[in-house]
Amino acid sequence: MIDTCVCGAPMLGGKCVTCGGISKSMPREHRKPRRASPSGGRVGPRSRTPPTGPIPERVNTQDDGGKTSLPNYFGYTTDKSKKGEEEYRRGRLMLLIDAELESSGGNSRYIELFGPPSSNQRISAIIALFEKQVGAQYYVKGPEHIMWTSLQKKKSDIQWLESIID
Repeated sequence: MIDTCVCGAPMLGGKCVTCGGISKSMPREHRKPRRASPSGGRVGPRSRTPPTGPIPERVNTQDDGGKTSLPNYFGYTTDKSKKGEEEYRRGRLMLLIDAELESSGGNSRYIELFGPPSSNQRISAIIALFEKQVGAQYYVKGPEHIMWTSLQKKKSDIQWLESIID
């Protein structure tokens, strides 16, 4: 027996051939459209300008209860999306390198590790953080591993950061 949509058309592969609905109970055109979240699903800054104000306490080392790293807070990622592409990643790193960092209190030790803006101390702190993350991925042995591309991007960014130290 062929399933039919509420609009009366047959459903093939779980989709209505007429309205595109995926449910027997409600065709696509009658469903409420999804609303994007105010941030568009993004966390951290959206523009080419660094965030202003104190950096939230969730930005800290895991040992001190942190949920995200400073590079991630600035939008750095090595994922497979457009944000994981070299130009975007390095743009985010440059924002972090040049930004004035203001701690929110509970993360002051972590923030102080990064030193002043545009300094070798800041770049070295980012390199040290990335090297620690790369070391923690010792189990990623070859290109067949799901994390291989991400690991290679981070290693490439370490080399790039080393090349911009004065």
